[in-house]
Amino acid sequence: MEQILNLEGKLVCRLDRKKGVVEIVRRGYITSILLKPDGKSEVINSKKQKER
Repeated sequence: MEQILNLEGKLVCRLDRKKGVVEIVRRGYITSILLKPDGKSEVINSKKQKER
């Protein structure tokens, strides 16, 4: 996934152009935006799992 940074160099989101997915991680939650071929989108919200 490609990392998208703001002007301060902080991560804003990650982008997978091939799959059409934008992923935003903030305060322990993941928002995934799936861009579908028909022009519609699907938003999936989930809680980030702690890494071990």
